[in-house]
Amino acid sequence: MNYRFVSSTQLNSIRVRNWNWLEDYFKQPFPSFERQSDLEIISFVRSQPEITFTELLQNIQAINSNLVSASLVDRINLAIAAEKMFINFNTEPLSEPDRVRIFPNQELATAYEEKSPALSVVSFTGGVNHLSIEVGAALSWDGQYWEITNSSPENIYLKNTDGKIINLSNKEFYNLFLQGHISGY
Repeated sequence: MNYRFVSSTQLNSIRVRNWNWLEDYFKQPFPSFERQSDLEIISFVRSQPEITFTELLQNIQAINSNLVSASLVDRINLAIAAEKMFINFNTEPLSEPDRVRIFPNQELATAYEEKSPALSVVSFTGGVNHLSIEVGAALSWDGQYWEITNSSPENIYLKNTDGKIINLSNKEFYNLFLQGHISGY
């Protein structure tokens, strides 16, 4: 057996807090997530990437007023623990739900966590559609050629063959990708 000692200064305190927050959810077997409320939660996160925990809770309660708030919070936490949706464990504590952003996949959560303007490569896969987000990557937007010229934690910048440059929020871009309007070449 090998043991390694780690100083508390080497640990991300927010990450530790989030793991502790979800500890009880990790200990229980994960359900099948086939209940109507679970499907509504997961579907809503897919349609609204980067939604905050609080916004998700409020929107699901508005859709289904029969859900009890405490039960709904448990189902959201359980879905996060089971990796049915994702948060940035390192950046915002779950104890502050108005600051915690929830994502439909790990790639978006990781991309959002990148705070520096340095470009990162993010891959989206939707069915057979695959697209890497990196400078110079070519894509089709409703049949027209576009090239990624820059990206940031908030936006993706595109240039068409006429030299026109536009920017889309990551949320807009991801939704267009999911809807099949944007695809890789």
